[in-house]
Amino acid sequence: MIGQVLASRYEVLEKGPEHPLFTVYFGRDRLRGSDVSLKVFREPFCHEPEFLQAAFEACRVSVAVVHPSLERTLALETDPSGAEPPFLVAERAKGQPLRERIRKMVQLSPQLAVAIAVSVCEGLAALHESGFVHGDVSAENAFVTPDGQATLLNANLWRSYPKSRTAGVVALPAMAPYLAPEISRGAMPSPQTDVYAVGILLFEMLTGSAPFRAESPVAVAMMHASESVPSPKERNQAIPQFLDQIVRKCLQKAPESRYPDASALLADLRRQQDAMKFGRNPRMQRPPATTAAPAPAKGVPASPRSPRADGVWTPTVEPAIDDDRVPKVLMVLMALFGALAAVGLGWWLLYNLAKPKFVEVPNLVGMTVNVAREAVAPSKLRILVTARRPSEQYPADVILEVSPEPGQKVKEGSPLTVVVSSGSRFVQVPDLRGYTVDAARTLLQSLNLRLDDRVRTVRSDDQPEGTIVGQEPEAGAKVEQGSALRVRVSGAAAAEALSEAPVWKRSVRLRLSRLNAPVVLRVDLTDDQGTRTIHEDLHQPDEVVELLPEVHGEKGTLEILYDGKTVQTVELTRGGRR
Repeated sequence: MIGQVLASRYEVLEKGPEHPLFTVYFGRDRLRGSDVSLKVFREPFCHEPEFLQAAFEACRVSVAVVHPSLERTLALETDPSGAEPPFLVAERAKGQPLRERIRKMVQLSPQLAVAIAVSVCEGLAALHESGFVHGDVSAENAFVTPDGQATLLNANLWRSYPKSRTAGVVALPAMAPYLAPEISRGAMPSPQTDVYAVGILLFEMLTGSAPFRAESPVAVAMMHASESVPSPKERNQAIPQFLDQIVRKCLQKAPESRYPDASALLADLRRQQDAMKFGRNPRMQRPPATTAAPAPAKGVPASPRSPRADGVWTPTVEPAIDDDRVPKVLMVLMALFGALAAVGLGWWLLYNLAKPKFVEVPNLVGMTVNVAREAVAPSKLRILVTARRPSEQYPADVILEVSPEPGQKVKEGSPLTVVVSSGSRFVQVPDLRGYTVDAARTLLQSLNLRLDDRVRTVRSDDQPEGTIVGQEPEAGAKVEQGSALRVRVSGAAAAEALSEAPVWKRSVRLRLSRLNAPVVLRVDLTDDQGTRTIHEDLHQPDEVVELLPEVHGEKGTLEILYDGKTVQTVELTRGGRR
């Protein structure tokens, strides 16, 4: 695949690191002139459209959470003809995979390991503060530069696994060395599970090996759940004591014994970083001391020692109660009081659960509609798209306005009306010189531009016949979407082919029936010039919309969409409508 140009714009230059779900290539976006990562889906995932779309939407969390330590996913490219496999396009991360860095250096210096962990936690903190979880922090999903700057890849991708029969199973072997014990018991990923994975990363960087090793992913998961928390300092005496305590706190079995999120872990990592700069020895902050427990009564055995969150073992005593010393009348009264209290508690819960709850409207500006719906799902809020308008700041399908405004209190289950970006009104004109007419038309269609039928044929001594030698407007200019570009072609064959295509119009009448609320009606026309949007606006239920599309070629197809979902297709022919 190296050397190919995918989707008429992405030039494949070299192969990247392996991933269970896709083959990674590094390439160049010829249109924007930027370096990109191309994640080409493997079999059978390339034939699972629901999973592909779910993977794209999951990774698009990078639109809502923009941070230098988080990879930004740009597009999902699919070829309707099936000639090219589907692939994700992302900005190329700087540096090399952390796994290669560990493999080459065996173990990293504490200073470099902490610098990388700080950069990782900065990206995770941005995710956690926005209500998202990475879910797959690993040495394979982190790229690092020589100075310790890290970029996390594939954030939130785990949310797409339920849309595939085998994606979760295929991804498990790579995820198993970093999975917290509660994940194996059926819990969902959380900020604490990301913290656990960072602890594993630190352990690997500081010692050159994972804390738990086994022959199968299941065996590794069992070790995470049952084996005692190892000390990296026992394997590498150069590790500072405070850093050893940080790693062990990240790897606690109980989630509540770890750092609550990446921000809390980041604070201690920065303390360690400052200490190494100035030669200090920080100490782990311990919870305040409690009153010493009384000695057990004579004849009452003490319970086994239990661990505290800070690793110190303290004895606990459970004194026994002699039931014979309690009067029976008092026991009856206590039982009656307990029953009445239970009934009262039941009525209180019933009353309060029946009351409508009020939730705070989150700030959804900058999120895609699908990501926003996922973000408000716990509050049972509903998102209704009421309008679309061009935006030079946000790409298509990103929310521009929310009503009621963020911060206001609304009843649980209330609708939130949003205005969504339809993308920039302007498109940068690509350089079409050297393209054939068909290749240029395909490229322009992907940018919502079109090729003018009036093609000027010129003589060229250095360009093959049928290739473009000039264009108007010139490459690099900005024009509105839907604009037509005029080109000059070497030879006469291309001009004759274009001039033969007929152009005609057909009246179409659409009634928006079976609707309970306003929708954004979009109509796309596909003909010999490709696919373009001929109508997009907000309409009311039962409203009648009349269109007069201009069709190039013998036939065309209208795709009718409500709020971005296809509801009908209509075929148009020169002789009539089918």
